Amino acid sequence: MPYTVFFWLENLAAGLFLWFSLYLLTRDLPSRREERWSRWRWHLPSLLMSTTMGLAALFMFGMAIQSIAPTPEEYLRWYRATWWGIPITGVLWLRVVIFLGAEEGRWKSPPLWERVIFPLLLLYAIAIALAGTFTELIWSFHRIQPGSSIEPYVVPANKPTFYLYGVYYPGTMWIGATLLFHLYRKSPKKSPRRQGFKWLWLGGTLVAVAITMLMVAYARRSEPLPEQIGDLMSAVGLLLIMRGIVSYGALVRNQILREDFLHALTGTAGAVFFYLLVFHLVHWIGGRPLSPIAVSSLIGLVVLTHTLLD
Repeated sequence: MPYTVFFWLENLAAGLFLWFSLYLLTRDLPSRREERWSRWRWHLPSLLMSTTMGLAALFMFGMAIQSIAPTPEEYLRWYRATWWGIPITGVLWLRVVIFLGAEEGRWKSPPLWERVIFPLLLLYAIAIALAGTFTELIWSFHRIQPGSSIEPYVVPANKPTFYLYGVYYPGTMWIGATLLFHLYRKSPKKSPRRQGFKWLWLGGTLVAVAITMLMVAYARRSEPLPEQIGDLMSAVGLLLIMRGIVSYGALVRNQILREDFLHALTGTAGAVFFYLLVFHLVHWIGGRPLSPIAVSSLIGLVVLTHTLLD
C-alpha cells in the first residue's frame, strides 16, 4: 500500500515521543559522583514519565505501520505488539500528576496510595494489557473488518468485558486532568509553574477528551470513530504536556530543561531528516521499494543513538 499522511505523521510523533522519553531520562541522571547512590525514588517521577512517553512512542510506531497494513493478519500482528502499553500509561500518568501536587504542597501522598492503591492500579493495568493482547476479553480479533478510507481495518470491542478497559482508561485520564486544573488554579499568577500547569492541564484534558471519544465510539457502534483521528488528537495533547514539563523543569531536579531543550530537539530532528533523505535516495537509485518497517526502525534507531550520545 502507498504511504499515507497518517503514516508519516504518526511516525514523526512516535519519534518525537521516543526522543522526549530519552531526553527526560538522560537529563535526570545524577549530576555529581556522590549522587550515584541516591535513593531510586529521587528519580522515580521522571522515570515514570519517561516510561509513559516511551510506551506512547511504541504505540504510535505501531499505528503508523497499521495505517498501511496490506492484510488483516499483519494489522493484528502490529496491533497486538504495540497496543499493550496503552493501559499502563494511564496509571503511570496519574502517578506523575499526584507527585506534582505533592511537590507543590497541595496534597500529601499517603502511604495507602503509595503501598496499596497505586500497586493495585498498576497490576490492574498490566492485567488489562495482557488480556487485550493475548485473549479476546477486550477486543474481538476474529471479527476484524475493513475500515474507512482513513484506516484499513477495524477491530471491534468485545462487549461487555470491553468496559473493564473502556471505563478505567478514560477515568484515570480525567482524574489526572481534574487534579492538574486544581494545581493550575492554586498556583501563583504570572509564575512559571502556573504556566507549566496550564499546559499540562490543557494537554491532559485533550488526551482525556480524545480517549473518551474513542471509547464511546467503540462502545456504541460496530464501526467506531477512526482510531487514527483519536490518536492524533492524543498526540497533540502529549505535545502540550511536553510543553508544560519543559516550561519550568517539572520532574527533573538536576537541570532546567529550557536551557537545552530546543538545541537537543533540533539536533536530533536534523539527524532524523538527514538519514531519512539518504535512505530514500539509496532506495530510489536502486529502484527498490522502501519498507514501512524500515522507515519506522530508522527513525527509532536514529533518535535512540543520537539522544544517548548527545
